[in-house]
Amino acid sequence: MKLPWLRAKGEPAPRAQLLPPYPCPVCGQQVSYGNPRYPQHLCGTCYQRTFSADGRAVCFTNVNAADALPGMSTRAFYRDTAEPYARELCYVDGIACVAQEAHLGGVAIQPLSAWRASPGWEWMADALAKQGVEV
Repeated sequence: MKLPWLRAKGEPAPRAQLLPPYPCPVCGQQVSYGNPRYPQHLCGTCYQRTFSADGRAVCFTNVNAADALPGMSTRAFYRDTAEPYARELCYVDGIACVAQEAHLGGVAIQPLSAWRASPGWEWMADALAKQGVEV
């Protein structure tokens, strides 16, 4: 019996099942691959254009737990001053989006409407409500 995690020398590692390319939900630019966990994640360009509700540019990164948003290993900060931004909600071209720690690292940003359609949405709705965001 061949064990699924063993492979012959030179045999490529199995790849995760990725979805076909799709248009970014904000700008329409082609996203090179889809991820079943985050089927509407933003393209790299839109990822760099995230803003707070008051129009300040914000950034989301992975960090250690001490610097993270509650319950996550994601840090959010204002790009101009590096001061903490204590929300997961951001905006790109006026579209409400939510940044979330991605499985196995990174940050996934999707429109709020995509998160609402996700299984287990309730826990995120609770977290956003605690931040004063109406969902």
